[in-house]
Amino acid sequence: MASIVINADDFGLSDGVCKSIRELFDAGAITSTSLMTAALGARTRMVDWGVSDLRGRAGVHLQLTGGSPLSPAAEIPSLVEAATGRFRDPRKSELLPDPGEVEAEWRRQIEVAIELLGGLPNHLDSHHGMHRREDLFEIYVKLAAELNVPVRGAAGAIGVRMRSRGIRGSVAIVRDWSGRSLGAQELKRQVEAKIAEHPSESVIEVVVHPGYCDEYLKSVSSLSSAREDEHRGLMELANEGWPTSAGHLPRPYGSF
Repeated sequence: MASIVINADDFGLSDGVCKSIRELFDAGAITSTSLMTAALGARTRMVDWGVSDLRGRAGVHLQLTGGSPLSPAAEIPSLVEAATGRFRDPRKSELLPDPGEVEAEWRRQIEVAIELLGGLPNHLDSHHGMHRREDLFEIYVKLAAELNVPVRGAAGAIGVRMRSRGIRGSVAIVRDWSGRSLGAQELKRQVEAKIAEHPSESVIEVVVHPGYCDEYLKSVSSLSSAREDEHRGLMELANEGWPTSAGHLPRPYGSF
């Protein structure tokens, strides 16, 4: 029977997000998280919330959107808005991100994560799915291969390419529950549906975005109040003993 990875994105985005994720870890409601090292104020915030305790349970949420690059702006002009110093969202800009600049910036984000964790991250994924862009996918798998860590993959052709390169990671992913305030029982239903859809997969990944909402979070994320619903839903399932009670052994991300 399939094992379940429940990964909470965005550790470091806000104090409320960090608090929620730490509480969910303590309750056994999630198995891993992803660090947003380029979020505004992330380094200090993550230290304050004991990020070093998460070694082996935390990956890197590679960013090209939200927050500010860790690289000097002069080195990555295609990624940064000159007026603000923040990321130029490639989904909204006619200027394509330079692949060399993306690689340099993502390497810096990984380096900061290694410094904060005191060791390697246990996976890579990306904010807003930037790794699924055709012009950036090769960078993503290159970095994962160098680190020898799993990645958040994708269904279809991109997943086939990922595996053909010897990259471990998730292909069967439940992502439609997050951000929609659908409740705990709907998450269980979606997981069972994903298992039925991918009977040969040994691991099913669940992507969640829990957090406590405040005015700061509303100012930096379009996903705000729904995060509290996710926190409550995950706690409810943990109190039920799910996914263990359903026969699915929770699995840390790095054990693919």
